Amino acid sequence: TRERTKGAFRPPCMAFASQQVYVTVVLVAVLLTSYCSVDFSAQRSERTEAIHAQKTEANPTIEAIRNSESVHETAEKADTGRFRDAGHAHDRAEKAEAIRDAFRHAYRGYKRVGWGKDEIRPLAGTWANWLAGRRAFALTLVDSLDTMLLMELHEEYAEARDYLAAELSFHADGSVSVFESSIRLLAGLLSAYELGAARGTADEMLLRKALDLGERLLRSFPTHPPSPIPAWFVHLLSGEPKYPSWSSSRNWLANVGSLQLEFVKLSALTGDVRFAQRALGVYRHLLSLRRPPPHHLFPVQLDVSTGKFARDIAGGRVTFGSGGDSFYEYLLKLWLLTGRRSAAAAHHSGVQRVYYDEVVPRTLEHLVLRVGELTVLGEYRPDEKRSVPEMEHLACFAGGLFALGSWASPRDPSSEAAFELGKQLTHTCRTAYASTVTGLGAERWSFSTVVNEDGAETTQISVLKGRYLLRPELVESIFYLWRFTHDPIYRQWGWEVFRAIEKHCRVENGYVGLADVQNERSAADDFQQSFFLAETLKYLYLLFSPDLLLSLDEWVFNTEGHPLRVFEPEDEWLHLFEF
Repeated sequence: TRERTKGAFRPPCMAFASQQVYVTVVLVAVLLTSYCSVDFSAQRSERTEAIHAQKTEANPTIEAIRNSESVHETAEKADTGRFRDAGHAHDRAEKAEAIRDAFRHAYRGYKRVGWGKDEIRPLAGTWANWLAGRRAFALTLVDSLDTMLLMELHEEYAEARDYLAAELSFHADGSVSVFESSIRLLAGLLSAYELGAARGTADEMLLRKALDLGERLLRSFPTHPPSPIPAWFVHLLSGEPKYPSWSSSRNWLANVGSLQLEFVKLSALTGDVRFAQRALGVYRHLLSLRRPPPHHLFPVQLDVSTGKFARDIAGGRVTFGSGGDSFYEYLLKLWLLTGRRSAAAAHHSGVQRVYYDEVVPRTLEHLVLRVGELTVLGEYRPDEKRSVPEMEHLACFAGGLFALGSWASPRDPSSEAAFELGKQLTHTCRTAYASTVTGLGAERWSFSTVVNEDGAETTQISVLKGRYLLRPELVESIFYLWRFTHDPIYRQWGWEVFRAIEKHCRVENGYVGLADVQNERSAADDFQQSFFLAETLKYLYLLFSPDLLLSLDEWVFNTEGHPLRVFEPEDEWLHLFEF
C-alpha cells in the first residue's frame, strides 16, 4: 500500500470500479494514514518536497492491472441498469467496442505521423506543436491517458506512460496558455494519477510532472494588488506574463475562471496550499465585482490591470459559448468536487449558491429564448441590449451542465426547471446536428422562425460558421442525460453522431474535422484535435458502458473531460472556500 504523506486535504475513500481487493487496499490505506496540521507559512509542504525528491520512473504494477479482472467485467456484474436483456447488452457492448476501436485508430495514426508531438495533421502526414518548432509536450498522449485507462487499453497506456516518463519536460523556452495547459496537461496528468491510485497503482511520476507544471503556471498569477487575475500566457522558464497581440491586459472569463478544479486538486494531492489559494482568490474577486444590469451575469472579458469586467461591446457580451462557457461549469463543479454532501460543504456554499440562486434563474430569464419548437441558449449583446438567438457549438455543453446541477441538488427551487432546460438544450443541439448534410455540428448556428406555404410556423436553423472540429459538447450532454434518465433515445443520438464521424472524418492516419458540414464532399479541416481522444471518444464510450465504470457520485469531469476524484477538504483549509 502506498503511504500517504501529510497534507491539508483528506484523500477520499472512493474507488474506481475494479476488483474488491483494490477497493479494500484503498480503504485500509485511508484508515491507517495519520494526518497532522499544515504550516501555512511554508511555501512547500512535506508532501511537495517528497514528490520533487523522488527519482524513480518505474511503471507501478502495470502487470497487475493487465492480469486483474476487467473493470468492465466487474461493472457488468454489478450493473442494475435497464439493459439486463442479453440482446441489449450485446448490442451495447458491440457499440462500445466500435468506439474503442476508433480510439485505437486515432492513436495508431498519431503514433505513425507524430509520436511524441502535440497534435497531428493526418492527411498531410505532419504534426504541430504548441511551441512551434520547439519542444513538444506530447499533448495527445497526456490528454488521452485517462481514456486509455477507462477503455483498458493496457498496451497503449504502458507505451504512452513510459514515453512520458522518459521524455516529458516542461523546462521549455516558450510561452503557453495557462488555461489550455491547466485543463489539458495538468488535468490529464492528475486524472491518470487518480484513476491509477483508485486501482491501487498510484504512479508518482505523473504527480511529480503535474507538480512541476503547476509551479510554472502559478507564476502567471500576480503577487500584488490590485488584481489577482492571472495572465493569458506564461513563459515556462522566466515566468513572464504575456497577452495576445490584440490586447495588452485582457483575459477571458473562462480562462481565469476554469483553473479552480485543477489547482485545488493539485493542492489536495500535494498538500501545497499555494495552488488552491491563488485559484480560489480569483473566484473571491470575481464574485465581489459588480455585474452589469439587466442580466447581472458575468461578461466575457476582464481587464487584468484593474481586475474589473470589460464594458465595451466585445468584452461586455454574456455567453455560454467561447469566453464564458467553462466558468459557469466550474462554479457548480468546484462544489461537487469538494464533497457536496459533507459537513464541510456548508462552509464553502457561496460558489454553489451563486450557481443555483443567480446563474440558473438569470440565465432562464435573460438568455434562454424559445424559437419555434426549439429552446435556444442565446448570447446577450450590450450594444443591442438583448439576447440574440445564436449558439456556438461550445454552448452545447450547457444541456449536460444544467442536468448535472439539477441531479446534484434535486430539492433546489430551480431544479425542475433546470433539468427541463438541460433536456431541451440537448434536443436543440441534436436537432442542429441532424439538420446538416453531414449530420455533424457546425461551429455556430442562428435560429429563426419561418412561415411555410400552409401558414404554419417552423424553426429554421442557419449555419453561420460551418466547420466541424471533432468537438465533444453534444455527446457530453447526451452522456449526462443518459446517466440521469436511462432513456434509450440518448444512446440512439450518440450512436448517430459516432456513425457520422466514422463516415465523414475517419481517414487512414486518424480523424480530421470538416471545413463545411453542409457539404457532403467537404474539404477536411486537417487536424486531429487532442480533445477528440480526451473527450469526444471518452464520452461516447462511457455512454455505452455500465454506469458503475465511473460513478458521478465519486468523480467530477473537468472541462476537458478528465475525471477527478471527489474529496473533502480538511478543516484547516475551509476558509479558502468562503466566498
